[in-house]
Amino acid sequence: MRGMLTSCALLLAVSLSASQDLPEAFRKGDVGTITSQMASTVQICHLEDVRMYSRSEASTFLNNFFSTNDPLSYKVVHNGSSRGSASYSIGQLDTSNGSFRVYVYFENSVGDKQTIRELRIERETE
Repeated sequence: MRGMLTSCALLLAVSLSASQDLPEAFRKGDVGTITSQMASTVQICHLEDVRMYSRSEASTFLNNFFSTNDPLSYKVVHNGSSRGSASYSIGQLDTSNGSFRVYVYFENSVGDKQTIRELRIERETE
């Protein structure tokens, strides 16, 4: 029982660490921190375009995105979990080119480390 509680506490700590780094990374446009938490392939949905990217391709995509959308602020709107080992975070990214809703979907990978499996960036509508 004690071992199971320790494992749950460790999983929670790892999950919180990963999810706590991301708001600051989005706030700064820190592509390295964001992509370091991605799976080897990740689905990115930007506006109407949906594609699977390797981690390096995702890095290029995010560099391009942040070069035309200089981040001003990022606020977490909601965190939650679904489908057993999956969790998600929804945030609002304000940029020099408008506001975007950012959805980040995580799944547990080897060693219960959470990795980003999907990233959605949608223009915020008023």
